[in-house]
Amino acid sequence: MATPPIPQDDFTEITQLIAAARQRAVQAVNNALVELYWQVGQTISHQIKAMMGVCQPLLFLRMNWERAASHLFGHNPAVSTRY
Repeated sequence: MATPPIPQDDFTEITQLIAAARQRAVQAVNNALVELYWQVGQTISHQIKAMMGVCQPLLFLRMNWERAASHLFGHNPAVSTRY
């Protein structure tokens, strides 16, 4: 017994549903990636700011030490005179 051929129009709606679902999936993935990249950028920015907060006093101390040493010893300790 042969099955009758199925008209192509019967699958048009199914094909459109699949295409629409694929498009929504692509948009969802793109949105998730953009959000991820934003969060990574924020995290890196916060870490850099935190490191600068730690480094800032050290830089201040070094600059003041160099200034004080040049007045006390007549030279800048940041410039090495060793050969």
